[in-house]
Amino acid sequence: MVNTNDLIYPLFAVPGESVANEVKSMPGIYQLSIDKIVEEAKEVYDLGIPAIILFGIPDDKDI
Repeated sequence: MVNTNDLIYPLFAVPGESVANEVKSMPGIYQLSIDKIVEEAKEVYDLGIPAIILFGIPDDKDI
């Protein structure tokens, strides 16, 4: 049986402050600035999810 201890929550980091841009292909998931990631990580932990995986989203992408 899978429980919250088995989950890893994805977080997507972007530059800036107070940024929360929804990822259109994943409703309810946001690209967040670091200040918002700290808040979100605390909420996720309080829900019983013990781990996050952090993905950095750069301003500019290589072509």
